[in-house]
Amino acid sequence: MPKVTIIMPVYNKMPYVQDALGSLRKQTLEDIEILVVDNASTDASSAYLQKCAAEDPRISLYTLKKNIGPSGAYHYAIDRAKGDYLTIIDSDDFVDPDYAETLYTTAIKYHADITMCRNNLYFDENKQEQLEYQGPDELVLHGGEIEQVIPQTICYGNGMGFPKDRFFPETGAVWIKLYRTEFVRANELQYDTDLWMFCDWEFNLKAFSKAKTFAFVNRTMYHYRQLETSVVHDPKYNPNKLPQMMNAINAVCKDCDAILKTKPVPRLALVKKDFIRTCLGIVYSHYDRHLGGAVSNEDMKDALDTIQENANVKGYYADTPLSAVHGMKRKIDFVIHKNKYVRLISLKKALKHAIGK
Repeated sequence: MPKVTIIMPVYNKMPYVQDALGSLRKQTLEDIEILVVDNASTDASSAYLQKCAAEDPRISLYTLKKNIGPSGAYHYAIDRAKGDYLTIIDSDDFVDPDYAETLYTTAIKYHADITMCRNNLYFDENKQEQLEYQGPDELVLHGGEIEQVIPQTICYGNGMGFPKDRFFPETGAVWIKLYRTEFVRANELQYDTDLWMFCDWEFNLKAFSKAKTFAFVNRTMYHYRQLETSVVHDPKYNPNKLPQMMNAINAVCKDCDAILKTKPVPRLALVKKDFIRTCLGIVYSHYDRHLGGAVSNEDMKDALDTIQENANVKGYYADTPLSAVHGMKRKIDFVIHKNKYVRLISLKKALKHAIGK
């Protein structure tokens, strides 16, 4: 049985997949499985993956005839992982040679269910951005101590007042983590295959709520390539973005409510509201960008109707005062929704004057 299964789903990622898979083949940890899921790629990725699999017996390549989305690919791979531990990397990123070895030895040392390192944002060889962390070089949390990490899985940045030495950037991300495989399977942790957005946040929300031991290594070993073509941030018009985002809101809210029924996790209820705001902000920005082009005024009205009818969104706007919403854009989005059916652009202009900051 391999010590670690490294999972890498791929969909049309040439030329970046060459760096990604190349970094996995250079891992210093012996006895690894590299499990690659070709999610029905239509570019040169498929041919490249087949060539690498023929050269390297550590690579298990599964080629799908139909694209099953990112969450479907993660779920498919986890079911087939043979390693004692598993980790996932995106096919446009890359990792240091000792990435798997460092996480594995740390996980063994502390018997950790989840082990995590740091990442940077990689724009190109000359531009990388380091995410801030002010804690010790190594940290281990047990039992109830992990509750402070649970809300971090569904929020961007530290805007909720988490202690700086206990705030871990990118806690919700699918990457930079090593999971004990038996922990994942014993707790029936699965990716929601209906989710195309924030499926990793939703998975980690559940995972951290079940974990008994969490270990953190203060080393940057994962390099996240910052692209504009991600499912969430792709600037091209996507008619499925609204229903996909509503699915994410519903799934995350359901998980939060289930967790809060079992234990009063600090800040989780507040962060749940912030997650809803984040999702709505992405949707509003997407429709705003394409209003007058791919999006008509009627499309905008229909979208606002759909959002307004969502039970979780209704609860968010009913329970949240405007004074609790920080930042100009967030205030605008908040008031836009509370005063629905007004054309987005003109309302934004009016609100900038009315709110005054």
